Amino acid sequence: MGQTEIDQYDSYKVDIVKAKVQSLRNSINNGEVSFFYQSVYLPVDSTVVKEKTASEFSVKALRPLGLNGWDIVGIVPKTLGLGLENSSFGSTMGTTWGAGVGGNVVGVYVLLKKEFSATRNFSDEFLEEYISENISEFATESEARMLSDMLSKKLEEERRSTNSDVHITKDQFSKLTYRQKFAVTEYGYLLSQDDAEVVGKMLGSIVKERDILPFCQTNGKKVLSFEK
Repeated sequence: MGQTEIDQYDSYKVDIVKAKVQSLRNSINNGEVSFFYQSVYLPVDSTVVKEKTASEFSVKALRPLGLNGWDIVGIVPKTLGLGLENSSFGSTMGTTWGAGVGGNVVGVYVLLKKEFSATRNFSDEFLEEYISENISEFATESEARMLSDMLSKKLEEERRSTNSDVHITKDQFSKLTYRQKFAVTEYGYLLSQDDAEVVGKMLGSIVKERDILPFCQTNGKKVLSFEK
């Protein structure tokens, strides 16, 4: 398998994206109108318990989006709930719960919309990027299931490639630390210097020694052969 699973996933995803782009173009050519949506979070310079949640309120992130045709269609505030307290002085001095929660606006989610029509057209590059980033929302149920299965296999292949078996030459073996050599000769795994030191600390404890091999399997690379 190797790179095959990775190629299959990427290729299948590209095919889905291109098909969705073509479907959108067909709709536009028939006079239909589509809309794209996204959101941007902006922190608000509120004061909460005498501290500001942000240094300033800025719409800097919105400016390039506005120039690219994104229109603001709504705002959803993000609040921070704080328990309200009543302070009293004198013989009953202290604070008690004020039977309520105060909400401080610490940020806003800005909802954006962009029209796609015959008069407001976009490049295939933009469409493909937008659909690719939101592929789970555009794929059919069967396509999403297939992508999920292929993604799992892709991630497994990537994990295996990073933990691939190794062959250690005599010169390479001579450059390993004492603990690394021990892990290679006794357990058959090549570990980083830090992980090899962890193994060294496990030695001498019957309970911990049982965990050494699983630790090596998780964090090291299987050594197929080595030369001293």
